[in-house]
Parts: sequence; C-alpha cells; structure tokens
Amino acid sequence: MAVEQLVNATTAVVTSGGTTAPVPGTVETWVVNAPATWPVLASGYEYRVTDILDGGRTAGYEIILVTANAVGTGVSWTVTRGVEGTTPYAHAANWTCVPAVTAGGLDAIASTPGPAGPTGPSGPTGPTGATGPAGPTGPAGMTWLGAWSSTTAYVVDDAVSDGGASYICIAANTNDQPPNATYWDVLAAAGTSDATELQGVAVSATAPTSGQLLEYNGTEWAPATVSSGLSPQGGSLTATLAIGAATQTVVFTTPSLAVGTWLVAFETSFTASSSGFIFDATVVVGTAAATFSGPRSTSVADSGNNAGYPYRASFTALATVTTAGTLEFVVYSGAGVTLQYLSSEASYPGVTGWTAVKVA
Repeated sequence: MAVEQLVNATTAVVTSGGTTAPVPGTVETWVVNAPATWPVLASGYEYRVTDILDGGRTAGYEIILVTANAVGTGVSWTVTRGVEGTTPYAHAANWTCVPAVTAGGLDAIASTPGPAGPTGPSGPTGPTGATGPAGPTGPAGMTWLGAWSSTTAYVVDDAVSDGGASYICIAANTNDQPPNATYWDVLAAAGTSDATELQGVAVSATAPTSGQLLEYNGTEWAPATVSSGLSPQGGSLTATLAIGAATQTVVFTTPSLAVGTWLVAFETSFTASSSGFIFDATVVVGTAAATFSGPRSTSVADSGNNAGYPYRASFTALATVTTAGTLEFVVYSGAGVTLQYLSSEASYPGVTGWTAVKVA
C-alpha cells in the first residue's frame, strides 16, 4: 500500500496533459512546471491534486492522484485521472493544479500502519503474593526402636531389628517376635554370610576349625592347618668341638622335620686364631630328606666381644622336605685357622640357636 504524502499550499502549471476527459482511473504522463516547494515523491509514496483553481471550470472539480514526480520547469509527472469518484475534465492549456487533502487521502493515512516501535523497558517487579494455606499433615513415619525386645509394647509403625533383618509393626503386640506375619512386615531381609567363590574359584562347603586358613588345593579353596617347626625361643643344638684344632668341621643336626617347605635359620658364635680366617656355613640335607630352593644367605660379623677374635655366624634358607627327616648345619674353618666355641663365656654359649617355620 502506498504512503500518503502531504503537501503545503503551492501551485503547479500543467503545460501538457489534462486537456482531455478520459474515463476515471486513466493513467497519464504530464509535463509540469513545479516549483521547489513541491516534494519529490519517494518510491511507494503518493499525493493528490485538484483543479479547483482552474478558471475554466463551470461546475465541480476533479481529483488527480500523483504517483511519481519531479520539480522544476518541464518535468514529468505520472498521474491517475478522476479518483475518489470525481469526473475527469478537459482543461484548457496551461492550467493550474494545487495540492488537496481529501477523504481518500485521509483514509490512506489512517489505514497505513507505521513500523513497530522499540520494545519498552520492563516494568518493576510486582509485590510478593500472600503466603498460601498450609498443606495437609502427611502420614506418620516409622519409629525405629532398635533390637526387638520381648518386654516392649509395640504399636503400628514401630520398627525393630531381629536376626539380621528389620521389621515394621502392623498390629500392636507385646512379645510376638518377628517374623510373625500377623504383627510384622519385613523392611529388609537378612543378608547371607556364605561365600561360594573367591576370584572365580569355588569355596569348599566344609567349615574350618579354629586356627585353620583357606588354602587353594588345585580344585577349590578348602580349610587347611598351617603347621610350624620348633619355636625360635630356646631352640638349640650342640656338637663336639676339638679345642685348638685347625681346619675342622662342626655339624649340628636338627630334630626330624615333616614334609613341606621350611624357612630355616641358624646362628652360632665362635673365636678364631686370626682375623684373616676362612669361614663358611651351609645346611646339608641329612639322609637325603630335603632339597633347597629360593634365596639362602650366610654372614660372619664381629660379635662385639673383644676377648680374642670373637665372631658370630648366621645362615637362612628355604628347605623343601620331601621325606620326613633332619637338617644339618655345618660350620668349618679354613686351612691353618684354629676354630673354637666360647663355651666358658656366658654371653656366647657353645651352642647353635635355630628355628624352622613351615610355610607350605
């Protein structure tokens, strides 16, 4: 829809055009002398003129719609004749037209909406509404009373524990022990303490006895008794020593050990005729009863006693006993070295302490 352009009072002389009387709505091109007081129409704009000042008229007037124009002498206007129900009139040459405000023009102005304006600022926040009414009271929750007691008078929604499970009272009672379904519903059932697998391997259904551990027997985890050798406290061995003899061997023999793997340790103290002696300690298997595997170590150190040249020897090893039997702890000196035990000194008795712990 075109936009109506309003024009202040002015006049224009039509030097060519408007001298015939065509049917209303006829579009024509005129040549006009229009002063600069006329506005130049932008695209989509229009205004209306009339011949009311034309001295040649004897009755009525014509309204002409201008849809394109220019200003100056001999400019071109595009017009539509006889709008708004008026009748085109054959004007004399060089007739005068003036701008007109008409009902049709006002209707065009009223029916043409303008562009939307910018959004206005937000209004202030309204006041806080009144507090609503309180909701209805919810149902009563359960009352936890701990372990079930035969002397407590229980009422509905009391909750207790018994036998690893928990229960809620559904009917008042005294001394009606769960799981009596007349008075109690189960809240949480008791769990199970039975383990049927460890690391994907079945566990034996046989219950262990006191002191037993679970041991994998190649098929399942089963109870097994862990045995041990002699206690480290007071375990001692004795052997015959040739006092003052050089290059000698002393053998200490253990009691019989059961079949299995044993961690064995020996320790003894002695003196030698010089600090440059050759000493070694080892364990041999008596009567082919055992073999050794894993780490073994020997050490000889100054015992801290300054009488002569005192030393202490120790030995540890893993022994695999395949047939019940004894182990031997052997101490020997190198060539030309006198080896003797300090049997006369209380802090270095002429014995060898030992221990053996069965580990498998």
